[in-house]
Amino acid sequence: MSSTSRQVKSARVASFLKNRRDGRSVAEGQIEPHTYAAPVEVSEEQKRLWLHCAISGCSEMYNDIFSLRYSGDLKLPAVEKAINKILSRHEAWRSSFELRDDKVVQRVAAELEVVLEMSDLRSLPAKKREAQLAQLTAQDSKRPFTLTEAPLFRARVVRMADNDFRLTLVIHHLISDGVSVYQIFLSELHALYAAFAQASDPNLPALPFQYSDYAEWQRRSLSCGTRNAHLMYWDRQLEGELPVLKLPLDRPRAIIRKFDGSIESFRLTTDLTQRLKQLADAWDVTVFMAALSAFHILMYHYTGDCDQILGCVTSTRKQPGTELLLGLFINMVPLRSRFSADDLYPVLVRQVRENTLTALEHEVPFDLLVRRFRSRVASTTPLFQAVFVFEPSTASGSEQWHVEDRSADNPFAKWDLSVVLQENRGDLCGNISYCRDIFNSDAIAGMRDAWVKLLGEIAADPNRTVRQFSACLAKGKNRSSASSWFRKHISRTRPVCVVGPYADE
Repeated sequence: MSSTSRQVKSARVASFLKNRRDGRSVAEGQIEPHTYAAPVEVSEEQKRLWLHCAISGCSEMYNDIFSLRYSGDLKLPAVEKAINKILSRHEAWRSSFELRDDKVVQRVAAELEVVLEMSDLRSLPAKKREAQLAQLTAQDSKRPFTLTEAPLFRARVVRMADNDFRLTLVIHHLISDGVSVYQIFLSELHALYAAFAQASDPNLPALPFQYSDYAEWQRRSLSCGTRNAHLMYWDRQLEGELPVLKLPLDRPRAIIRKFDGSIESFRLTTDLTQRLKQLADAWDVTVFMAALSAFHILMYHYTGDCDQILGCVTSTRKQPGTELLLGLFINMVPLRSRFSADDLYPVLVRQVRENTLTALEHEVPFDLLVRRFRSRVASTTPLFQAVFVFEPSTASGSEQWHVEDRSADNPFAKWDLSVVLQENRGDLCGNISYCRDIFNSDAIAGMRDAWVKLLGEIAADPNRTVRQFSACLAKGKNRSSASSWFRKHISRTRPVCVVGPYADE
């Protein structure tokens, strides 16, 4: 299926959700611009994240890194002017945060300008420049922001060669998300830089409202009675003893959770990417749903668990106009799948599709679910321990700008395990990040290899059961590494019921 047809399918899914939300949207009303006499209370998304920063004392774990490579004669004044123009357009990136009268509020600076930090590495030997770039970005990302002082981002231009530049941005998650950077910021940067580099006036559409207007609208909408109806769905979905993903650990959990992490990256071939997309098209599901189903099988392979809750990220940009704003518009959603080891993969895909659509229809702020269904297992994150994320694709723009992955330069682990997928230049790529307190790098490298192998097996013959795919992974090298890992650490973790590929060992 062509990319155009795939976009049509995605639009059908979006339309499906929109139609099922129509009654809710009417009750919630539209977002309107306002002028506020006092600082506005933060959104639910920001409140959850701000509280975690305050409790953990480690706000820098939410410093997100984004890197752009520019090939050509970069006009630095035009870059700086473009970034400051974006600041003037978006209040979210001029915001700071403070506690006032037991409420977390966002203060918006009337004016704010940044000066680009500059680093020139041309004097270094070519082989040492990339290492120095990694060191610079790591230092920038690990430097904490003072949340009461704007701006909560920093930008640096690194000159690698005469016509080779990197623009690295460190942005606190309180003011941004994937859509903000990959689509809105990049799109506006391309347009503004092109205009300013040619000494012409940019032409960007006016914003219909600002992030503070969204936060106020959200507060009103959450007071609607429909929230209780949505919670009834979650009462059914998360009833009983909540499953804890029993991954074999290299070390027992500490009483006090730490956030030291690391990353194992992967990239699928173009051929494998296309075959997976074709399978998703054939079943009328998104690539996210097909890949999430595969990840359930991978987790079954390592744990034997057929009742799994995985955390997923969804966008809260439901109202018209929010797709134009920079800011934090994401919510965590627990997706629970209860399947059998004898289920065929297409059966699991259909269940994941229905679970995903229904969960999004009944979406509520994650904090409500945490308070209602908090896990009683010590030292584990609430509701789920593993996260599966599909990042938005990057906006099209100048061929001279290219997005680079520098996530390894700030590898904090917010969960035990998380998989991030993104489509980059036609190929699916991503990384598995993990908590170094409980996992060794060789164990996660083996999991990464098993993950890529599993996707290849599914693309080759999807009409196999969960158990058969797991047995396939247990053969040869993957079986040896995973099996020995499991036997070595099974006695050091909490008791588990050993089923699946390890039942006869």
